[in-house]
Amino acid sequence: MEGLKTVKRHFPEFLVNSPETFYFVPVTPGEVESEISLLSSNKSPGVYSWLVKILKAAKCFISQPLMKIMSTSIIEGTLPEKLRLQSWTR
Repeated sequence: MEGLKTVKRHFPEFLVNSPETFYFVPVTPGEVESEISLLSSNKSPGVYSWLVKILKAAKCFISQPLMKIMSTSIIEGTLPEKLRLQSWTR
């Protein structure tokens, strides 16, 4: 593109400790469990209400893997392929 410089550095190298940058604190399993607990089991009837009930029942088992997925996504700026809802084509 015209007027833009090409650099051979990765984006984290541009993040310095200044007021214009931000930092994400890694997600904890406790935070994941708290968010799952906040999901409403009664809002949508049918299949999705069962999904929320299953998530709530399994939260202590799934919080660690979900925490790793979320923290890795934030740190790397990516999302696992299987979790993407939209596929982009040219």
